[in-house]
Amino acid sequence: MDFTDLHALLHATYGEMMPLCAHMTGIAKGIAGLGALFYIALRIWSSLARAEPIDVFPLLRPFVLGFCIMFFPSVVLGTVNAVLSPVVQGTEKLVHVQQNDLQSLRDQRDKLEEEAYRRDKSRAYLVDDAAWDEKVQEMGFIGPEDAITLAGMYAERTAFNTKRWFVKKIYQALELVYNAASLIIDTLRTFILIVLSILGPIVFGIAVWDGLGGSLSAWFARYISVYLWLPVSSILTALLTKIQVLMISKDIAELQNPGYVPDSGDWYYIVFFLIGIVGFFCVPTVAGWIIAKGVGLVDSLQVTQVDLADIVGQYTQKSMTLDAATGTMVPLSSDVEIKKVSDTQAQFIIDGTYTWEAAFTPGQGLELLNGKVVKTATDPASGKNIYIMSVLAADDFTAEHKTYIIGTREPVLISVNHDGKLIFKEKSKISSEQYWASYGFVRSSSRQITQGTFIGIEKFFIQPKLEAK
Repeated sequence: MDFTDLHALLHATYGEMMPLCAHMTGIAKGIAGLGALFYIALRIWSSLARAEPIDVFPLLRPFVLGFCIMFFPSVVLGTVNAVLSPVVQGTEKLVHVQQNDLQSLRDQRDKLEEEAYRRDKSRAYLVDDAAWDEKVQEMGFIGPEDAITLAGMYAERTAFNTKRWFVKKIYQALELVYNAASLIIDTLRTFILIVLSILGPIVFGIAVWDGLGGSLSAWFARYISVYLWLPVSSILTALLTKIQVLMISKDIAELQNPGYVPDSGDWYYIVFFLIGIVGFFCVPTVAGWIIAKGVGLVDSLQVTQVDLADIVGQYTQKSMTLDAATGTMVPLSSDVEIKKVSDTQAQFIIDGTYTWEAAFTPGQGLELLNGKVVKTATDPASGKNIYIMSVLAADDFTAEHKTYIIGTREPVLISVNHDGKLIFKEKSKISSEQYWASYGFVRSSSRQITQGTFIGIEKFFIQPKLEAK
């Protein structure tokens, strides 16, 4: 059994283990069902408490996840594998083509190398028994003086063949380690994929719960990342094989020159085996670059450990704001305090003046709704109340794009990254200029802000960033 058969055996093992994930669907459905109950109840209660219409679309999430759990092997794994398997097959074809070329070129080079040694009459006796016998016959009667010469010839031949044998054995040993490293990577890949596949329904069930939705993204990212180990490994193998093909092709071209005398070994091929062995253990890192950074993932275990008590405190907010006099953007620095009200509620206080109520979700961060009263003042002329209201703002907010968004349901999100720091997160991009991370305050004659109640702009914070003091 060669290494190719062992790789095929691993792939067959993965296919045989896939049906086992169906045994986890019962447990996953129980977890998901309980999570769905709390998930839907919380959102309906929140909407009723705020006297807002119930948004049905987010409530469909638990049902979609439940569907994925029930048909996990075919819907989830089948879809992901069907998308990724062409990548694996394409990279493996690259390897097979290069390896077939390599083997034929090796045979041709070995044949030409032996011919080149025999062509050199002064060194032919080192590799060819017939040439050795011919050279001894040419010496005629072997006397005391010829015995020394003969012993020197024998020692030279022995040293030459020993060197060739030693280099060849090192070559074979490193080739074995090289193939073993490739097999180790493939074995670990198969093991991790089987674990992720069998426990996948449990992850989907946990993802229904509030605060644990990041586990679903993490599962997909890790599954795809580990799945790509094989294509990355195949690309590395194809690269090293191609280099060997080019080197052997160069050797063949030189060996075809009648005046060329080859050296005694394949030491320069050994270098590339060492490079390949080291390269194989870099495969997981390279594969992680492809998916994890691209989707901006954070480790779900770290995220779920973040509590409101971990982020309360004093911050400096760096942003841009609109200079009313010039109509240009200028830097603005503000003092921000996050104060705990309860385990799920906080206050986002800016410059000790504007108090913005915030909802906290463990592991995710703060949610600040627009259309909320952050300060109440009195109009000196009329004596009536003026309400300072939170609104969303255009990202640039230049004189050409003085845009704000009136509503009561769109949030500004402040998420917790993998370092436990708070960052303003883009919720959505609703036009070429508007981002929901930028916000501001406007003056209104009513607590229910409309275009008719708008009095004027109070202050805006464009592209805000938070730094802990």
